[in-house]
Amino acid sequence: AKHNNIHTCVCVCLHECLYNHLIKKKICIKQNIFISMNHLKTDKERKARWYVNDESLTPTYAQVITSNPNDDDDDDMMFQNSKNDTIIQSIPASWFHQNRQQQQQQQQHEYKKMAACRFKRYLQSHGFAIVSGVLTAKECEIALDFAVDYLEVASGAERAWQKQQEEEDEKCDGEQDEELNDSLPQQNDVTTTAKEEEAISSSTSTYFPKSVEGGILPFYGSGHSTFAWFVRSRPILHDVFSSIYSSEHDDDGDNGEEQQQQQQQLVSSLDGIILWTDGQEKTDSGWFHIDQNPQQKPNFECIQGLVNLLPVTPTTGGNVLVSKSHLYFPHHYTSSSSSSSSSSSHCHHDCSDFYETRLQELNGDDWLEIDPNDTLLLQPENVVSCLLHPGDLLLWDSRVVHCSYPGRNQPDDDDDDDGTCCDTKKHNLIRAATLVSMMPSQTIPPPILQLRKDATFQYRTLTHWSDKCSPRNECVKEVWKEQFRVDWMLKWQQLEGGKEDGDGVNYNDDENSCGEDSAVINKWKKQRKVLLDYNDLSEQQKLLVTGGKI
Repeated sequence: AKHNNIHTCVCVCLHECLYNHLIKKKICIKQNIFISMNHLKTDKERKARWYVNDESLTPTYAQVITSNPNDDDDDDMMFQNSKNDTIIQSIPASWFHQNRQQQQQQQQHEYKKMAACRFKRYLQSHGFAIVSGVLTAKECEIALDFAVDYLEVASGAERAWQKQQEEEDEKCDGEQDEELNDSLPQQNDVTTTAKEEEAISSSTSTYFPKSVEGGILPFYGSGHSTFAWFVRSRPILHDVFSSIYSSEHDDDGDNGEEQQQQQQQLVSSLDGIILWTDGQEKTDSGWFHIDQNPQQKPNFECIQGLVNLLPVTPTTGGNVLVSKSHLYFPHHYTSSSSSSSSSSSHCHHDCSDFYETRLQELNGDDWLEIDPNDTLLLQPENVVSCLLHPGDLLLWDSRVVHCSYPGRNQPDDDDDDDGTCCDTKKHNLIRAATLVSMMPSQTIPPPILQLRKDATFQYRTLTHWSDKCSPRNECVKEVWKEQFRVDWMLKWQQLEGGKEDGDGVNYNDDENSCGEDSAVINKWKKQRKVLLDYNDLSEQQKLLVTGGKI
């Protein structure tokens, strides 16, 4: 483990040097040479060998209901009701709260034990679980308000980039250095009316921020947006993830409590966001993958998370998980067909050549796509889409096969709005979510924590791995483009920061919404912040970056 940490730190430092060199020199390289993460070929080649086109893999849409403390602890998380509907039981967020009031400590301790027990059982049996109500309706509204602000400014940055490309031929020599200063936004470039902002950020606009597979926004500094930071810093998220890594000490008495306190400082991923608008081109389907290398990380490593902000319906689309797929990890990907001991595998397509080739191409990366002909993993009855409510937290083991799935064209009876969030017509969004994962800070080497802090000043969106500093979908040819967009957004922030903001949600202190960070959040809104660096964060939020060690 020590050797691996040293190797990781060396690789990350080399990566950081290359990135800083490119930024300093403003190099624009046409070849598709990737710094990290994206090892895939062209879109056409990728989709031909990877995307599942089998219509039988349309997901089963599962309704989400909240568990009752009186339910039998042995009840399965997923079941069929009398109407033959698929039901998934969620765990109430209130069960995870740390001891908020002295007189309720004992009762809360029992709820936490119950939550940890069910959560562990759900993860072991299905590979995923849902925690309901991690955000209140008001918090969802605040987050969506930040999301709309971010989309408008990111769209402005995309418009500026396209405008620059139309005016100048792309160049890959030293002249790029001189041209950069001229292309940065001036005051008349970033000042827009409310009507113009709405137009350029609409789903039909050619300036709508570019996303990658699954509709994830990894660019425009998204991992450092006020939207992402507001959501990931809600205290209840820390409580939930803390229970994941400390649940084994629940029965250890006083010593267990002490160990739990030592494990409670977590660091958060600086991951991307998901924002889909009505009328936007639908995301692709069938791009199943896992986010953990089966050769280098054969055991449990971490839990990924997604905080949902709008009702998920068959029409909106959402995340799809393959229940129980983690049970095939790692042997299904690393064993040859001749050495496989699974008797059931003989009834299914042999995928050993596909995975052998892909693992060689990974070169240590964690992102592995699934063979579209893998009938053992991709059994239709296990492909599930959870119809999440606003404020729900979807959690899954990184070994679970998953992807996002586009909405159906025609609304169904399942598409009723549950009324727990603000009017979706207000922001034209049909799906909004923030990707969040947390890991104990003591498992992360200090050099990585320092690089995470540096990433906040460079507005680099990372992956769900909190113990790595791998930029999401970042390649050499994207570096200069991303720097241009971020610089434009920061210039907008600087020029607009002095203006009064009279619209949006009331950000007054409220223990049920903004809590102890309300002063910081009010400051963001007053200064019209859309991107945040380390110095813009509260002390508690800074701990989510460095764990208090840097």
